[in-house]
Amino acid sequence: MAKTNSGKTGQALPFLRLLLIEDNPERIRLIESWLPSDVRLVVASSAGRAIGLLKTIKRNDESPYAGLLLDHDLQDQIVTEAERFLSGTNVLQFIIRHLPSDVPVLVHSMNFRRADDLVQKLRGAKFDVTRIPFSVLHKENLTEWLNDVRDIWEDQ
Repeated sequence: MAKTNSGKTGQALPFLRLLLIEDNPERIRLIESWLPSDVRLVVASSAGRAIGLLKTIKRNDESPYAGLLLDHDLQDQIVTEAERFLSGTNVLQFIIRHLPSDVPVLVHSMNFRRADDLVQKLRGAKFDVTRIPFSVLHKENLTEWLNDVRDIWEDQ
């Protein structure tokens, strides 16, 4: 049986919910424009917001997100001064602690060294990780990743 909106088994899911952790408004708009109509995007535009969303998920529960798109440098839309010192590396700890490892992650950061660290740590925690720097991310390869996300989500 497929998942429903709430993550519970039941009727087929009418849409996929993705968590986008990205602070650049232009990138957010671009990703939104590439998504098919059956995908809903939850945007966390700072590391603090992403951590707040992730903390509400219990590790053994089904994830409310079918997939996650992750940036590393997240200082453009901070709300508090403390967020100035948070990045995707801080968010990573909460992803590993709160999300089941069957949630696919697309790391799209342009910070190559930090992105490689994120990928390595996520793979070490058994996450399915795709690395596509934003400079080469486009509608076609995002759609390809989404098809994989959809297959995983529907098979659970």
